[in-house]
Amino acid sequence: MKLSQPRSARTINTCRVLCALRNTKNLSKAELSRLLNLNKVSCGEIVDDLVEKGLVSETGKMEVSNGRRPTTLSIVYDSKYVLGVDVGRYSTSVALCDLNGTVVKVERIPTPHDCSVEEFCVGILKSCVRTVKLVKPGSLLGAGITVDGTISPDSSTVISSDVLPWTDIPVSQAFEKTLGCSVTVGNRTAALVNAEKQEDALVSGEENLMYLNWSESICLANVSYGHVWSVSNEFGRMQIGENTNLEDVCGATALGAGENVKMKEVWPNVQDSVFVSMAKALRVAYRITGTTAVIIGGEGATLTEPCLDAIRERCPALRINRSCMGDRAFIKASAELALDRFFYNSSMLEDMKDWM
Repeated sequence: MKLSQPRSARTINTCRVLCALRNTKNLSKAELSRLLNLNKVSCGEIVDDLVEKGLVSETGKMEVSNGRRPTTLSIVYDSKYVLGVDVGRYSTSVALCDLNGTVVKVERIPTPHDCSVEEFCVGILKSCVRTVKLVKPGSLLGAGITVDGTISPDSSTVISSDVLPWTDIPVSQAFEKTLGCSVTVGNRTAALVNAEKQEDALVSGEENLMYLNWSESICLANVSYGHVWSVSNEFGRMQIGENTNLEDVCGATALGAGENVKMKEVWPNVQDSVFVSMAKALRVAYRITGTTAVIIGGEGATLTEPCLDAIRERCPALRINRSCMGDRAFIKASAELALDRFFYNSSMLEDMKDWM
């Protein structure tokens, strides 16, 4: 992107307007102009263009004590859609979501481990095609695919996966040909953190925190002001006892969850030793990183309060909170990955905020 060109500046400011309208409801043109430090003419032109395209609508009049009543603006959330595809160890979810990340339809299919990558991708694509038939042609912006593993810098290829025998698989290329839209690929834990920023200001406001993805695999991300600077799958392989690692004790399979049972269903019956082990692992991570804030996400977002307290009481030096994304965390994460890349560009704006 050539930032010196007027067209690039217009694109950036359009994304700023869209993010502002998503985060703050019922703004007027004048309020947008002040909030974003844009001159009124430029702001008005951007808004008028978005209204003409059907992406933004004028929703009503603001109540004022005197003078003209400004017109309020809102994003037309059902004007465009994205696909979120989350590839888990036991099941893969395909979700159609609107511009606010609200799930319109979700379909789950088993994640096979006894077929080729091509056969697996064909199964996912069939689900995607069925789901996309719900919306009119031209309304799909793109798709976000989340996978446990290492993703290429251009967000197109799964270099390696922690749960599937995938190596150097050009996922986005295969999906783009069939779906006819752009596709981006991301690490599951990093995508959870980015999605969390839409739900909880703590993730963006905390200087340093540890984000624990407690699910089928157990991963730990180090986050600074909302930016993921490392994701460690090795955290789940931490030795807890002789010949026993953290996932052996605390992972979904160890807790009796899996293909047909969600972790939210097993928490009431989980033995206290599980929380002892998790607390021990978090204390080790604290000693290494010095970070005192922890957010437990993934399927761990469904932890009951007694379970959370069982960990807290064993980690008095840590501030431990539960994610507020609930049991659809991974679906939301894959959808937000697509929304960020193909509509709001909020990650790009965060990277550029010191320049603006």
